[in-house]
Amino acid sequence: MGDKTKIDVHVHAGGQFNLSLDEGTISAEQNNNLSMEKGIFINNIVTHSQNITYTNYFRGREKDIEKINHKVNKYSHILISGIGGIGKTTVAKYLYNYYRENLLNSYIGFFTYKDNLDDSIMNALNVDFTGDKEQDVKHAWKIVEELANNKNTIFIIDNFPVGNKEIEKLYRLSKTVIITSRQREYNNFEPIYIDCLPVEDCKALFLKIAELRNGYYEDDKLEYFIKVVLGRHTLTVELLAKVLKRKQWTLEEMMKRLDCSKFQIEYKEDGEITNIQKEYDKIYTISELNDKEVNVLGIFATFNSMIINTDLCLLWLKDDIKIDEKEIFYDLYEKGWLSKSDDGYFLHPVFSDFFLLKLKPKLKDHQNLYNHFYEMMKCKDDQQKIEYRQYYPCIFNFAEEINVNDEKEIDDIEKLFLEISNFLIEDGDYSKSILWSKKVSEKKISNYVGANILLGSSYSKLSDKVESEKYYECAKKYIENNKLENFIIDYEINYALFLFKFAQDDIQKKIAIDRLEKLLEFDIICSDAQERGTILNCIGGFYTHLKDPNYEKALQYLIDALKIRRIYRNSHIMDLARTYNNIANVYYYKAKKRNINNKKRKKELYNAIKYYNKSLNLRKKIISEKHPDYARITANMSNVLFELGYEKEAIDSMGEVITKRIEVLGAYSIEVGLTYSNLANMLVKQKQKNREALGYSKRAVEIYTYIFGEDSDETKQIIERDKKIKEYF
Repeated sequence: MGDKTKIDVHVHAGGQFNLSLDEGTISAEQNNNLSMEKGIFINNIVTHSQNITYTNYFRGREKDIEKINHKVNKYSHILISGIGGIGKTTVAKYLYNYYRENLLNSYIGFFTYKDNLDDSIMNALNVDFTGDKEQDVKHAWKIVEELANNKNTIFIIDNFPVGNKEIEKLYRLSKTVIITSRQREYNNFEPIYIDCLPVEDCKALFLKIAELRNGYYEDDKLEYFIKVVLGRHTLTVELLAKVLKRKQWTLEEMMKRLDCSKFQIEYKEDGEITNIQKEYDKIYTISELNDKEVNVLGIFATFNSMIINTDLCLLWLKDDIKIDEKEIFYDLYEKGWLSKSDDGYFLHPVFSDFFLLKLKPKLKDHQNLYNHFYEMMKCKDDQQKIEYRQYYPCIFNFAEEINVNDEKEIDDIEKLFLEISNFLIEDGDYSKSILWSKKVSEKKISNYVGANILLGSSYSKLSDKVESEKYYECAKKYIENNKLENFIIDYEINYALFLFKFAQDDIQKKIAIDRLEKLLEFDIICSDAQERGTILNCIGGFYTHLKDPNYEKALQYLIDALKIRRIYRNSHIMDLARTYNNIANVYYYKAKKRNINNKKRKKELYNAIKYYNKSLNLRKKIISEKHPDYARITANMSNVLFELGYEKEAIDSMGEVITKRIEVLGAYSIEVGLTYSNLANMLVKQKQKNREALGYSKRAVEIYTYIFGEDSDETKQIIERDKKIKEYF
């Protein structure tokens, strides 16, 4: 926790503050030096798209606020910790609203953590982004880092997940960062634990929400209710105040109803609530919700506390729950169960956990919502998928939590599992894709076959030949035994990719080529342009990577694929990007392997760069730099740059590729082994006797031997490279 620019905070009665900055005002010249777009911020507010609605009954946290601001004066990274429902978010919003009104010489930002830190930062900034995901994320972080490292800033990040490693990204920010989390401590963050409100403040909060005057109840009776029955748990105090107000009960009536069920919040020694599920069940009972309200809460519980736009709520739920007005959401807010923001409605995480266990929401009650989600996941339009991406965490959680009973429902939910798994493969998250595919049972053969093909593909991309082959063999058996002709093309394309990747010589590689060339004769392939484009692209790529390549034939296949894929370039962006990449590969290998004069060689290399750039620019619209495809094209471009004489840039870039590939694909993958070998060759060609080359080359041999065995052509080629490197030293 580093030193920081001092912010003096003085607390006065009633929780009001006077704040002063020891650095004075920011001059116009200083402000202009900050390299970001003009007009991003209104006054000192960094984040405009966040819901930072300030509760009108905040009270009782003066000492906590004083502690926090004392820490703000001393530390740059602060953790506000506490159990669920104790008031961390309320404190964070209070701090934000006060800082933005009083620290006029500072930049203030409030970020709600959703899904991942990159998206949470990017989505909160009021910036016109390009649509290039990777560049937009970099740009967002650049804005945040320049502010945090050059200006007086306070950034508040609410609801940071327990155990999340993304916390390390926040270490780069040198000015004040305040996070809220259920986690008790994080390295380099000064912790402040938020405990239960004092009894008097809980009483005042209860009376305020219930719209009752002070002295309305006997003080000792209300104190007993707050302290002993409710355990001073903020969320429970607020909920029961709203129940009392809505029901127009007296305190005695409510206590009598709760006493009948022996309601009482209890705590463990570490402060965690021991019996929240059982006790909230009692509040649920006295709330007397109708069937429609119960269904709404049940489905909101599957949304993982995401804020859902009110119009979208109605669109998603109206057919299943038979509602045509938005009032039901507001009613549930008034009754204390739903939370409301400027952007829509959501369920507090504590309530989500409760309703998932209590109601066990069923697919049969939410078939139309399922249909919306299924169509989103099934969508193949890359542009449309960018819009849908914000809802994927909600869909994933729905698929995890919704309960199914009969065979049709099992079939439906497994179809959703398959679409999620397929998306995760496209997104480069192969390990998660495997988990979703393995949720699919053998009950519906077509789903099971689809899952096995996806598993074969995922394991192949992770360079696990044994597991990949096992699942492809299983898929093949079911396809043949059950005459599932509609799976043949999908299976053949994926299995050909597997065969080629793990082939030990050109004979085996040509088997993969032959299988795909035979597919082109199928009538259905002749009529399905996109399937045909996929096969042509694969064959062109295969001919490029033979030990004895046929570049002319490869290029012809790829040009045919390009003609098709340009037709669908607005919706199938990644397909076109893959073909551009394969065309670039042809030009690169022609320049590298053929005996041609230097002028012709440079021309081929510049053609390669041109098509690699086309591919990269398209991919940037869809994927982040964490995606394996991003590492692949970066490695390809590094090879070309090295050949053109940009040796240092190429070597630095290739080193970054190794790190990214290990992170996504694991240490023992073909791609990692090849990158080690290429990097070793680059270092040797520099003729600087860099002995790191020996270690890289040795690692490449180990990986290839592990995957292919010693006798394969692929391993022999890497071993031959290794011998030359050893001879050089």
